[in-house]
Amino acid sequence: MFVVIAKLKDIKPLDNTRVKEVLSKYTDLGSIPSWAIGYASALAEKGIVSGEDNKINANDMLTREQLATIFANIVE
Repeated sequence: MFVVIAKLKDIKPLDNTRVKEVLSKYTDLGSIPSWAIGYASALAEKGIVSGEDNKINANDMLTREQLATIFANIVE
């Protein structure tokens, strides 16, 4: 989902140095696939996604509430 949202908004992935800086607070950083991590970090940096309880939860299903929040953050 991170990649789809980022590409829809023409958001470029972050490089490895920025990825580590932006996502360092998430304890499940290793669960984000390598092909998506640059996009996930770019969305987190822009405040479009934020995770919860120090987790980004990249492999979890989105709830309606989470998806609505993401869409609201996109249009801001």
